[in-house]
Amino acid sequence: MNPNDPNSAAQKKGLSGLAIAGIGCGALLLIVLVVVGITVAKIAGKAKEFVGDFQKNPVKAAAMLVAKANPDWDIVKTDDDAGEITVRDKKTGEETTLSFNDVSQGKFRMRNSQGEETTVNASGANGGTVVIKGPEGETVFGGDAAATAPPAWVPAYPGAQAQPGGMKTEKQGVASGTFTAQTPDAPAKVREFFATKLKADGYEVTVAPKPESPLITAKMDSPKRTITVLLTGGKPATQLVITYEGPKETPPPAK
Repeated sequence: MNPNDPNSAAQKKGLSGLAIAGIGCGALLLIVLVVVGITVAKIAGKAKEFVGDFQKNPVKAAAMLVAKANPDWDIVKTDDDAGEITVRDKKTGEETTLSFNDVSQGKFRMRNSQGEETTVNASGANGGTVVIKGPEGETVFGGDAAATAPPAWVPAYPGAQAQPGGMKTEKQGVASGTFTAQTPDAPAKVREFFATKLKADGYEVTVAPKPESPLITAKMDSPKRTITVLLTGGKPATQLVITYEGPKETPPPAK
């Protein structure tokens, strides 16, 4: 994370994409790898320091592995009884407490010095997705297509088959994400559908009709929305990669 970036301070307070509660993206990736059970030796060379600890106390060893792997962290203290380790960001002085008590169930919890908590759930209970919840919102990635389905205002190509994976973030009333789908229809037909549909919905549409990878970009000012559709392949199927950002859907009133 760039310390000169004016957005850095805001990112350190809570969930912002994959930068969560002051935890760098690389460290978060290590956290997820530990949570879903990737072999320690594949995570980092530092794992060799904790082979014995993993036999004695795997929960604490996992915490130490993650902390040691981040060069921006100093370990402040550990609490074996609580299953927690507290680290300090060398650049900002911010302290974060990591709890690995639920790691065997595929869960993970972090708490910063303001008491704000972020949780990671990779238990597989939600179709193999990883769900990250923080003080500002929620991010879901991986798993089945339903878990990362976009808001209803993002058009769907008729008959296209949604693919697993993708990512969806909901933060402060804004939804953003990426999802993929495929269809046997030719890229030109798919491109024409999205260009026509998005224009009819009130978007300002730009089409880059590249032969191998047509790209449709759509923008709307009120409400503020952006949608991009990248098309690849065509034989035997056209792949759609759709990214979006705009208002989170408002759930219908309770009956």
